[in-house]
Amino acid sequence: MRVSTFQQYNSYKSRIAKTQSDYYMAQQEVLTGKKQNLMSNDPAGASAVIRAKDLSGALNQYKTNLQTAKDFAGTTESTLGDMGDMMKQVNTLLLQGANSSMDQSARTAIANQIGDIQKRMVSLMNTQGASAQYIFAGQNSGVKPYSLNATSTGLVFSGDDFDANVEIGPGELLAVNTAMSTQMIAAYDTIEKIKTDMAGGNISALSDVDLGLLQNSMQVFREQRGEAGSKLQQISALSTQHQRRIDDLNQHISNVEDVDLSEAITKMQLAQTSYQATLQVTASASRMSLMDYIR
Repeated sequence: MRVSTFQQYNSYKSRIAKTQSDYYMAQQEVLTGKKQNLMSNDPAGASAVIRAKDLSGALNQYKTNLQTAKDFAGTTESTLGDMGDMMKQVNTLLLQGANSSMDQSARTAIANQIGDIQKRMVSLMNTQGASAQYIFAGQNSGVKPYSLNATSTGLVFSGDDFDANVEIGPGELLAVNTAMSTQMIAAYDTIEKIKTDMAGGNISALSDVDLGLLQNSMQVFREQRGEAGSKLQQISALSTQHQRRIDDLNQHISNVEDVDLSEAITKMQLAQTSYQATLQVTASASRMSLMDYIR
């Protein structure tokens, strides 16, 4: 059966388009290192990649949340340590002032020192984290939590004691803050009493009452600091676990998506040869058809 020139033209056109497309796809695989048309060529693998990328995205978000938790816990741990050191200073000054051999002018000077430490304590209670959040303000972390009352003898708390939670796993929450407004106000009040008793020369109160109150506060702050340290260890372990899982998922994605470069180059060269051959055959056939027409 005689094949018309029009049919021949369409056949050549289709072959050129097919070989050109194959050559382009082979080029793209070499350039990107990724398999082309994965969904049509490997539907199961493509579906697995989509699931793996979704899970990897979720794990990366959990890691970001853990970084927020790390900032909170790390800043909390170091700040409570600084507060503990200040209370140790107050404890040392209290013991000095409780000595009956010390004259009252010296106690007044000590009371002034304790007042300076007290001011620094309040500043630490209003510590801010890396995102300018007040770490001891609870969920209301955008508001400065501690300020002096009208008589400057006590604290007013403007935050809250609710947990500031972040999601660290599917349905798993972690409180990033340390709620301790009651303990901080108690510590401030204790230091205020020590300062007042020191200035007033009330030696018995310093020895019999104030020392015990201060040591109780110091113990509470040590415990809270220890809890913050434990939380840091938990955060570090979870971050490592999530990163290991992310690395596994990325390896699985790479196994499905990535091409073997040497194979891809060979495939591209064959596709190039096929494309060039098709062009040559088409050009030769076109010349023959023209000569037939002239004859």
